[in-house]
This record gives sequence, C-alpha cells and structure tokens, in this order.
Amino acid sequence: MAGIKETKEVLIIGFAVAEVLATLLKDGVQVKDGLALLDLVFTDAAFLEKVKFAVEGSALIPAELADVSVFEGLELGKFALDAIKKIGVILQG
Repeated sequence: MAGIKETKEVLIIGFAVAEVLATLLKDGVQVKDGLALLDLVFTDAAFLEKVKFAVEGSALIPAELADVSVFEGLELGKFALDAIKKIGVILQG
C-alpha cells in the first residue's frame, strides 16, 4: 500500500491557492489582487514550503492513486469537501 501522503500534499497546496484566490477575488478583480498573489507566490515562506513539499513528492502520486484503499479515498474526499466548504465560506463573506 503506497499511502496518500504525496497526493494530500498536492491537494493542500491546490486548496491553499484556491483559498487565496477566493479571498482576493470575492470583491471583484482588481490590480491589487494580482500584486497580492505575486507577493504570496514569491515571498511567503510558509506557502513556498508547502509548494516545495508538494513538488518533491509529486512523482509518487500515480502509484498512490493506483493503490488507494476505500478508507484512503474517503479521507481524500473528506479533506477535499472540507476545503471546498471553507472556500464557500470565504466567498460568502
């Protein structure tokens, strides 16, 4: 069993970006939003660390998904659902 560690790390970074975009764009697209996103991508140490971990193990994701158990699938699904709910709350304001 390969586990789902690398898959989850990629989901973490993907949903982190989605949360930032939801926060920045919920009031409409503005120039300051682009600048804030660039600042995050190039200077935020915590964000860059998440990206580093996600990229380092991304080659292992196909093997993880090929061997995913029902429980691991449920764990990934719950993680994604919770992240989507959080984004929904952000967008609602």
